[in-house]
Amino acid sequence: MPLNAPMQGALTADFAENARLIDAAMHIPLCEDSIKREFTISGRRAALYFVDGMIDNERIAHYVLTPCMQAHFTDITPESLMETLLTVGSLA
Repeated sequence: MPLNAPMQGALTADFAENARLIDAAMHIPLCEDSIKREFTISGRRAALYFVDGMIDNERIAHYVLTPCMQAHFTDITPESLMETLLTVGSLA
């Protein structure tokens, strides 16, 4: 699949289906540089995808994974994650 090809299917509330679609788009596990890190946020499944070598793994662990895994939200939204957990300079 070319890098600019659209992902087949739309994301839904089904974590497993979304992960399957993103895995296929990033050629996981065939492409060794495409990394998928699954974790939980307040008991809900989550996954972080990135390209190895284009991101600092220590910063991902410190600024994204650790805060998310230690969170205790009752209602998780993208806004609540960005406003209270992710302390990086720019998220957009």
